[in-house]
Amino acid sequence: MGLPQEALGHHARRIRLQVIPNNRASTLDAFVLANVELGSIILTDDHPSYVNLSKLGYTHDPNTFGLMAAHVVLP
Repeated sequence: MGLPQEALGHHARRIRLQVIPNNRASTLDAFVLANVELGSIILTDDHPSYVNLSKLGYTHDPNTFGLMAAHVVLP
């Protein structure tokens, strides 16, 4: 699922949810380009598929929450 979020400070103002077919970089890139204004700050988990966001014109702020990395598939 894709979830870009528009924020004002640390408060979410608007989100967009969409089921996406996979978590490949090309899929995530296309979703972000279609839904997030260029130049925005994008907060994500630290999944490796977000690697291109900075190259596409966004400020990428990856964060890992908890002990489990984002690329670990849950049971």
